Amino acid sequence: MEVTAVLPPRLAHALVGRPASGPLRGLVLYEALADPRLATLLLERLRMPGTFGPLRFLREPGATIASGLAPRPLATEQSNSSVVYGDAYILKVFRRIAPGINPDLEVALALARAGCRRVPAPTAWFETTTTPGAPSGTQHGGRPTATGHGAGSAMGDGARSTEHGAGSATGHGARSAKEHGAWSATGHGAGSATGGGTAGSLPVARETLTLGLLQPYLADSTDGWQYALDHLTGAAGFARVTDFTEAAHALGQATAEVHLALARSLPTTALRRPQIERLTTAMSRRLDVVAGAVPALRPYRGALRAAFADLASLGATGRCWPAQRVHGDLHLGQVLRSARDGRWTLIDFEGEPASPLAERRRPQPVVRDVAGMLRSFDYAAAVATRSGRNGRSHPAGRAEDEAARLREWARSARAAYCAGYAATSGYDPRNDPELLRAYETDKAVYEVLYEARHRPDWLPVPLSAIQRLAGPHARSTT
Repeated sequence: MEVTAVLPPRLAHALVGRPASGPLRGLVLYEALADPRLATLLLERLRMPGTFGPLRFLREPGATIASGLAPRPLATEQSNSSVVYGDAYILKVFRRIAPGINPDLEVALALARAGCRRVPAPTAWFETTTTPGAPSGTQHGGRPTATGHGAGSAMGDGARSTEHGAGSATGHGARSAKEHGAWSATGHGAGSATGGGTAGSLPVARETLTLGLLQPYLADSTDGWQYALDHLTGAAGFARVTDFTEAAHALGQATAEVHLALARSLPTTALRRPQIERLTTAMSRRLDVVAGAVPALRPYRGALRAAFADLASLGATGRCWPAQRVHGDLHLGQVLRSARDGRWTLIDFEGEPASPLAERRRPQPVVRDVAGMLRSFDYAAAVATRSGRNGRSHPAGRAEDEAARLREWARSARAAYCAGYAATSGYDPRNDPELLRAYETDKAVYEVLYEARHRPDWLPVPLSAIQRLAGPHARSTT
């Protein structure tokens, strides 16, 4: 954020408000990244590493940043704030700040240094440190940092962000994968980010808070969600479904390359019986909460709970699964496809911003990412089905033929993605059906809650997946 006495007309769209009381009374608050002068100043600080008040600006060794690049804030609503400089770089300013290195920076650095080129390498970033003893959510004399504007205001920067391509990174249509709210207790283990200490506690060392990350901007790329919908447009208009299997296979290979590099670069572990019990208990608890809130889910509750019980039973026999750092929020909106060579790139490794940082950095089974992408294929087909019916009246038989073609599109994309993953990694996620079903079910249950709260008319989309995952005996128990 920035403050000024008078907001120029050219920045009227960036107005946040006019405080009626307090030290800022009579001034105007506005989004600083919308101001070209301030956005340019921020890039200049990143070009010249060093310290500015409580801020530290760092640049990756060997990286160079051109000067004089025109800033262009991205207007797409996301969890963060982004500005593109020329067509060369994109700066993401994080809105949710927690003590510790942000996974988006940590993972991208690790992958770049491991030689993995499937993720844009960090060019520069800026950070601050916690103040020991400061109340949670404030640092540096009590300025708020929960939204990322606290220490950043020393530069007059603020912001809001999307990711690297021209398309939306929202994943399943208008649904933002970041809006998890209470769902952030994902049950993949306990733990939370630590703060700077509390009154009466022993002194706590300062911790780093990542505030912003500069990476190459992939101007020639389209996000995977839009690319998939483009392939489905013909199907929705009763034309031939454009084959997506080659693209899905290549995306599976790209995902596997990233997972393999992460396993080489960052700590790994194994999920054994205690971890599996905690995982499945949390999944079952979330199912009960959502079923209590969404009556349409209740007939399937027993069959869905069986998916979690099957996984827990395997864990009880001594079965364990490798766990490592993963993307944590993977879907078609988190991947970019180059128009030049069809190469896939993965972006946004921040995970679920509403989740505690320690949880987002915890090793997970790779199947968690795979399940997220498989659900995204299903969602794309379902969205295309609904879009094709909007404003149209077709014979029932033709409508059913269209729906069948779209279901086949999703089935083929899912199979090709898993085959591509197996071809590169040597591990086929389909060979762990209990684990995959549990993660897919947990994701679909979340989608039911989201749609019921925000887009009730879209509720049939995740419910169709619920029916498939529940199986033929879904209505026999509750």
